[in-house]
Amino acid sequence: MSPETIPQPGLPSSVAASALPGVTLGSDLLTTLGRNLVADLDIGRTLTKTIEGAQRLLDADIASICLLAHPTGDVQQVTVDSDGSTRLEPLRPQSNESPVVLEPGQILHRRSACSACRLLSHIEHCVSTALVSGGENLGILCAMRRSERPEFDPLQQQALHTYAEWAALAIVNSRRFHVAQEEARQKQAKIAAHLHDNAVQALSILGLKVELIEAELAESETAEVSKHLKSVKSISQQMIHQLRAAFGELQQPPIGSGDLISSLTSCVEDFRQSTQISAEMVVVGVCNLADEQSTQAAQIVREALHNVRRHAQAKQVQVHVVADAAAVRISVQDNGTGFDLHRVGADQRHLGATLMRERAQRSGGFLTIQSHPGRGTNVTISYPIH
Repeated sequence: MSPETIPQPGLPSSVAASALPGVTLGSDLLTTLGRNLVADLDIGRTLTKTIEGAQRLLDADIASICLLAHPTGDVQQVTVDSDGSTRLEPLRPQSNESPVVLEPGQILHRRSACSACRLLSHIEHCVSTALVSGGENLGILCAMRRSERPEFDPLQQQALHTYAEWAALAIVNSRRFHVAQEEARQKQAKIAAHLHDNAVQALSILGLKVELIEAELAESETAEVSKHLKSVKSISQQMIHQLRAAFGELQQPPIGSGDLISSLTSCVEDFRQSTQISAEMVVVGVCNLADEQSTQAAQIVREALHNVRRHAQAKQVQVHVVADAAAVRISVQDNGTGFDLHRVGADQRHLGATLMRERAQRSGGFLTIQSHPGRGTNVTISYPIH
């Protein structure tokens, strides 16, 4: 999905140009935390960062988000456990009090918390503010302190409200990005299913018919005709391999634009979990690539790892990312069976290599492949720094 799909947020109105007279405590930290939030389009990480940021900003013991689900009105409380895991549980108010009644701009500071809060017995002071973006009420953000600690002062209360504007914007953008990714995944799945149900099956039937013709030909007739039939069979088999490689790529979850290292980390982790093959990533230097280059590089790495899974019989894979003054280089090295580069045209990996080279060229880079039978394979993408 292109970056234009998601609105690029500016500063929330209460942050722009230091629009809070007298509010200077933690202003740099507030801006840093806010920008960090809106830079991430993963909804899970956004919620976790929001809670951790609120705790840090207000020196709170606990923070939580009560998310409002539309149109049902159900509420789910999001918290972060001491081990860093995020917990999401439904809230069921025990009285008429609702955890999402705050109006835009309202800050509620009180002893204890609302009756529905799961953290009710653990806190002494609570400050809450509405999460609102574009007129949509998303829920509330709360920061809390246990007993024996002072209540939140007015400056801290206002800081939480300003931070909630960043958080609401980040949550909305993350949700939109998730919806767009899911729509793209469904479209890709439909295309893959169409290829499988039509083109691949038709080519398979063609191959069977060729075999029947070969069997029915008299011995004297097979000399010249057999040569052509074998050519037809070879072409149909190559097309089947190419189509399967294509819809195999379509069935992969889409890679979002943005941070290269995060995308590559996800690719390596997915590979490790799905294959149980030892895989690690090493990063040297600061890798600054354009969004399109980052996206294409991650797709190339994913395809290279897919080839390792299907063909290499490797026991170990390393992904190296090295940046210097001349270029950013990303390599995928395995210790598998390798192959003869001079015979790759007849190999099932031919289409994958072609697609990887085309991706690299389209995004301003170039791709090299080094491999020898029994000595593994190294796929490297290089993006020159101009």
